[in-house]
Amino acid sequence: MEKRDFSAVENDGFDLAKKAGEYGASSAFLTSDLSNALFPESGLYLSDRLLSNSRQYLRSMIGEIESQLCLKAVENLGVVHASIVEIGNSSMVYCHDHLRNAGLLNQSDLLEHVFVQAQKVELTNRLLQKFSQENLENSLASHLDHEDQNVAEAAMALLVSRNRSGFQIGQISCRLSDVPVEIYHDLVWSVTAAVQKISGCSEPKLLAAAELLLAGHDESQSIDNRAQRLAGLLDHAEASATIPHPIKDGLDLFLARIALRSQLSINQLTIFTAEPNMARLVVVMRALGITEIDAISVFTALDGSGNILTPASYKEISRDQAIVMTDNWSKPSAFQTAERKLASNHPEIDG
Repeated sequence: MEKRDFSAVENDGFDLAKKAGEYGASSAFLTSDLSNALFPESGLYLSDRLLSNSRQYLRSMIGEIESQLCLKAVENLGVVHASIVEIGNSSMVYCHDHLRNAGLLNQSDLLEHVFVQAQKVELTNRLLQKFSQENLENSLASHLDHEDQNVAEAAMALLVSRNRSGFQIGQISCRLSDVPVEIYHDLVWSVTAAVQKISGCSEPKLLAAAELLLAGHDESQSIDNRAQRLAGLLDHAEASATIPHPIKDGLDLFLARIALRSQLSINQLTIFTAEPNMARLVVVMRALGITEIDAISVFTALDGSGNILTPASYKEISRDQAIVMTDNWSKPSAFQTAERKLASNHPEIDG
């Protein structure tokens, strides 16, 4: 939907000189953008669909925050500013372009979160191409009758979160409880500043509304947290731990169970699934002692490029080697980054 101007804000027209100046400044980054597109450093292929889903999720996240911010200001604090009322009741997104142009959407933590959510949608689409929605939902619903009441309640909580998530076939939207608190905190204040600039509303109550929004954020209701709780309960309840599988468990519980056993994060594992041939995910499965038959089944379910994992390639490294590699990946990301930079910049230094 095309973005419209606020009815309460004067429209001065196209302003050719202003637009020409803006484009002149932004074009200075043309070669940088082209370089990033032609020579990516990550080794990951960012498909048009993944990029589209990433953009859609990011816009949705900003739209949800700006809408809830303005509703808090109007309904809880009595703000009557026309533009604030309009943003709160509109389905359009007003702040995205302002934040993008100001460079406030370039933080690595934010972009990683956006990428992970977009990749989860990609994985879900892959699963739905091979298995029905009903089968995937029934896999999680089967835990509702578990003899351990804690497991049954955790499964219900995860099922409710999944049903309330913004994902639908063909579109992606953000559920704010899924946004990590540190990212949410920074983005709320950035959106608040953008709303103030766009609307011309400088009331202190707008900042107070941001405080209310932050105070109400409950990350414990996120899909990842609820999946991790269920994963822990299931592994504790089972006498002989079953092999995690995205079809048997559903995507979220599968990732949570692998994360729990490998001491990696769900974000890391999701990124592993986007890497060529899912090589690191295969190493993690090898480290966990997952049999070649089960590993091949998992790989086939998650793959979207027609790749094949063979028994020979799965056994290219020993389990001991895989354990060492997985342990290295489980170290804090800041430590890993520093370790790589130190090795690259000072190879001659030996502690």
